[in-house]
Amino acid sequence: RGRAVRAILRRMPAALAVAPAAADRVLLGGESYAPYGEWVEHDAPDDPWWAPLRRTEIRDRMPPATLVAGWYDLFVVGEFADHAALTAAGRDVRLVVGPWTHGSPPIATALIREALRALDGDARRGAAVWDEGLSRWVELETWPPVAEPRRLVLDEDASLRLDARGDVDLRWTVDPSDLPPAAGGRGLNPDFAGRRNQRAREKRNDVQVFSTHVLRNPLTLAGCASVRVATAPLAHAQEWFVRLCDVDPRGVSRNIVDGFVRGYGRRVRSGRRRVLRERT
Repeated sequence: RGRAVRAILRRMPAALAVAPAAADRVLLGGESYAPYGEWVEHDAPDDPWWAPLRRTEIRDRMPPATLVAGWYDLFVVGEFADHAALTAAGRDVRLVVGPWTHGSPPIATALIREALRALDGDARRGAAVWDEGLSRWVELETWPPVAEPRRLVLDEDASLRLDARGDVDLRWTVDPSDLPPAAGGRGLNPDFAGRRNQRAREKRNDVQVFSTHVLRNPLTLAGCASVRVATAPLAHAQEWFVRLCDVDPRGVSRNIVDGFVRGYGRRVRSGRRRVLRERT
């Protein structure tokens, strides 16, 4: 297994440089992975090909359920959506989210623990989430918990503020053949996922960093983070990768949550009006 992993790591740069439909063959040394090819062919979320996997019609009949997820597992977003749908349907559902990546052994431990409690008549509800800042489990009645929304905007001095003081006009060059190194986050491969030091990424010229002032009091972030990007009309599709991080007192930046914002290109007609397009 170790030799196979090393071979895949050697082929990774070449696989990232080809079209997605051919990436599996490059990564696996000539072999194709049939499910991957079908996924690429039907990559639109609303493609009818995915219809057999949708279970919205049975949510009103679901028995009591427990969803176990990891903050750095690729599937945590889907589990949050399932939890919200079951809760809205009035079903009995519990959510457990730990500091795990995909396939972490503690996920199986949590599943067994929750199942044994239920069989013993001690089925719990609400949500149990791992608080990264306090390094302990927190029991909540609902997810997301009741919280005060905080909206921050990018400001002219590379800061994040409650109120902008001026327009932001930043320009930088991105080379698709020289992408920033992997530094944690959500993913299938635990070798690249998790909570990691962001120094190698944040010191690059093609990565922009915006920071708040130094926090003087403890702050708990809980719920759903979102970002809105407004751009001029795009001639080509573009993807923006945005990452929210926590900086400790020693200045070490570590990732909390991240996501992609995709802007779709369109034909731009000449004219005087400048149209801003937003993506969330």
